[in-house]
Amino acid sequence: MSEFFMTKHANWFMWFMGTGRLINEGPTAARVRVSGEIVMDTSPSLTHAPERSFASTYPIRGAQRVGDRARDEYLVAPGTAIEFDWAIGAPVREWAEKSNAPDAAGGEISTAVWSYGDAGTFDNIRSEFRARPLRQDADNPNQWHLIEDTIGRIGVVTYPAKRTWLFENQSDDA
Repeated sequence: MSEFFMTKHANWFMWFMGTGRLINEGPTAARVRVSGEIVMDTSPSLTHAPERSFASTYPIRGAQRVGDRARDEYLVAPGTAIEFDWAIGAPVREWAEKSNAPDAAGGEISTAVWSYGDAGTFDNIRSEFRARPLRQDADNPNQWHLIEDTIGRIGVVTYPAKRTWLFENQSDDA
């Protein structure tokens, strides 16, 4: 469907999905927890598959679940990367209301990464997704259209990691 009427579709939920990649550049294994609507790729090793590798030096591996299942924690080996699928959603009404607002509709995910090696680093990484996927009909203000080419109207920003050390009372940007 590419047309929405506020009287009929205002509460319908519209999702945007993407793929996140997390690289462990450290010398030790790291534990990872990603908040939000995500599905971690836990498939077996994807080692050096050209269509799935990036930056040519980090093979993508399946994430290995560790620890308490309720916390959704995964282990990332040193020098490797993992992938996860994420989704951000909102009702059609919210996407429409914020189509011309300074702050577009969307959401965020938070990634916690920590390692007990060295000084016990803890990184908190925040990523935001914002979009303006709808445009109002010129003749009918109650009708909205999905913009076919939304690439220029979607933004994903990942902020620099905030680093703390688990075993020392230090704090710094990563």
